Amino acid sequence: SVNFFKKKGKEVIFDAEHFFDGHKDNPQYVLKTLKVAQAAGADCLVLCDTNGGSMPHEIEKIIKEVKKKDWIIGGDKGRKPNIIRSLFLEEGVLEEHNKKLQEKYARIRRLEVKYESMQTDDAELLLVSYGSMARLASEVVTRLRKKGIKAGLLRPITLWPFPYGPIRKLTDRVRFFFVVEMSEGQMLEDVKLAVEGAVPVYFYGRLGGGVPTPLEVMERIEEKVGDEDRR
Repeated sequence: SVNFFKKKGKEVIFDAEHFFDGHKDNPQYVLKTLKVAQAAGADCLVLCDTNGGSMPHEIEKIIKEVKKKDWIIGGDKGRKPNIIRSLFLEEGVLEEHNKKLQEKYARIRRLEVKYESMQTDDAELLLVSYGSMARLASEVVTRLRKKGIKAGLLRPITLWPFPYGPIRKLTDRVRFFFVVEMSEGQMLEDVKLAVEGAVPVYFYGRLGGGVPTPLEVMERIEEKVGDEDRR
């Protein structure tokens, strides 16, 4: 999300809600979220004690730990400041800088892809959905399984980098994919790119805040399953 809005030229403030509670429970994870947000271009990181659940001395201690991280842009005592720049006037220097960025993006695509799968081992029909719609899609999978349709679900957790590889591998046994979104297909093209034309990709979405029911999605899927069986 940070990367998306930065590409639109927006100033992005990353609001880390419940940060201090989260740090107490899982410090490695919450610090990683800051690192990823900063790497994506966030202009400011805001650490929130949303429920007032931390004492002042706890907050002071945690902030000191955050500031120790060497990825913070600003300088700090005892270490070299990180200066981010993209203006290199010497011939060839900017090109080398861009090559390093491409290597960095490739590393992110390799290491930061996150997704969740549900009953994909024997799935012949695979739903792909994210966010709140993935919760609905998981219910659809459960109901379809009860009707004898081998359905599964892949839920992208990171939309960039997108799980192209994991989706592509599933084309070996999946007969077709079904993308479910609360949009006109924001993720649809990514799924098609991942599938590379190996199997059909179908779509069902609602607009304007309309939330489809599991029954709506099932009816559309069963219609497509019937079409595939008749071919």
